[in-house]
Amino acid sequence: SSSSSSRIIALELDVRRFNTLNRLVKESGADGLVTTFNMDVFHLNPAHEMYRHVTHAIVDPSCSGSGMPDRINDQCAVPPSRRAKLRGLQAKMLKKALQLPAVQHVVYSTCSVHQEENEYVVADALATFASQFAVAHIPAHFSSSRGAPGFPFSQHVLRFWPAKDLTCGFFICHLQRIHSN
Repeated sequence: SSSSSSRIIALELDVRRFNTLNRLVKESGADGLVTTFNMDVFHLNPAHEMYRHVTHAIVDPSCSGSGMPDRINDQCAVPPSRRAKLRGLQAKMLKKALQLPAVQHVVYSTCSVHQEENEYVVADALATFASQFAVAHIPAHFSSSRGAPGFPFSQHVLRFWPAKDLTCGFFICHLQRIHSN
């Protein structure tokens, strides 16, 4: 679609974050471009008319925040049971985005440094959508850190480490639809 007809649809369940989202959209002057919904992404019907033409999606789910500066020295405080629960929710959200019928590009990101919330989530989604999506290579313009070893896509995703990259801990993966010829 042309840029003049492009729109952004933003979903946020948490009321406080939804209000912040609306304020930031308005302050940026993007209120004519961005439509926000205070709703649970799990209630989204990918086949609904509103989402039928969505070609790009960003999945930035709730996470442990283990890459945030105020939590970096307290990573062990996130119990494995909490990380497992987050992983399940994150994988479900990513899979929901991959179900959008016209989606071509999906970016998955977290401010977590835990593999459970990053590489394992991507691997889980690819186990379901391997015939439709692949991890696209992200150039290392901002960080040379790649994903955790042991995953076939490790060299294509980016990680940011506070001590190395002088930023918050962060993970980014770009999934691209595979086009059959």
